[in-house]
Order: sequence, then C-alpha cells, then structure tokens
Amino acid sequence: MSPDGGRGGKRSDDTSDLLFSCLAFQPFLLYIDPFVFSYSTVNLETIRAYCLKKPGKITEGFPFGEDVLVFKLNGKIFLLVLVDEQPLALNLKCDPEQAIEWREQYEAVQPGYHMNKKHWNTVTLDGSIPRQEVLRMIDHSYEQVVKGLKKSDREKLLKHAKQKLY
Repeated sequence: MSPDGGRGGKRSDDTSDLLFSCLAFQPFLLYIDPFVFSYSTVNLETIRAYCLKKPGKITEGFPFGEDVLVFKLNGKIFLLVLVDEQPLALNLKCDPEQAIEWREQYEAVQPGYHMNKKHWNTVTLDGSIPRQEVLRMIDHSYEQVVKGLKKSDREKLLKHAKQKLY
C-alpha cells in the first residue's frame, strides 16, 4: 500500500508524519514514511531506509567485510550494523555523557564493540528499547558527525536540509 493509503498522489503533510529532532539540529526534520515504520520492531530495512533519507551525502557499504554494513555522512561513519548478528546490533557514535546515560538506562546498550568506548555504543535490537528511542539514538549519532564537519560543509548541509523540507 502506498504511504497515502493507496489513493496515489502526494503524501500527507500532517505533522504526525514528521520526526522532530529533540537534540541540537532542529533543521534536520525528516519525513517518516508510514509504510517503512509501520512495524513495531526495528529491522535492517527500517534502519537502511531511515539512514538513507537523512540530509547530505549519505553512503552505505561494506568496507570491513560482508557482515558489517556501514553508513557514512560525507565519508564519516555514523552507524555500523552487524548484519549477521541475531538480534541485530548497531554501533552508534555518541556524546560521552549521553553514552553513559543510555548504558545505564538500557541493558541492550553497551560500550562500542571494536570502537572507542568513550564515543561509541553498541545497541542490540532485542526489543527492549522502544523503536522511537532507537531512531533517536541514530539521529544523535548522525548529529555527532554533523558537529564534526567543517563549518562550510555544515552550512551546505543545513541549506540542503532546508530545501528538502520546503
């Protein structure tokens, strides 16, 4: 079924279709496709669709072998998915203080596997973390990479993001 309920045509502009970033980068509002996110669990297809809709030059690939799918913004990693793990596991970039908070809040959040443990978390998608919280963690990771971009690249990204929204 299409996102507009099978009628064809434009998608709804209803604010319930938008995910508002509650973190620092409010211009990065994204349209959430109701079809993609109609399931109660977060799976590989959901993660892939969510990441590829983010503003900027998003790339995906397998630079570390066929079992690790990597998403990058302007060549900088913001998410790794261990695709052979069941349940799936994600490595997400994180502010050090927020990383500790999420580790204390959720047993499924651990220091980053094969990553800098101060700046990366491994999130196991075992169903114990609400879907919206997982998406918020992905947003946070993306935003950490945005913060690390050169000022000129951040400005281009903000301009591109605003153009996509209006």
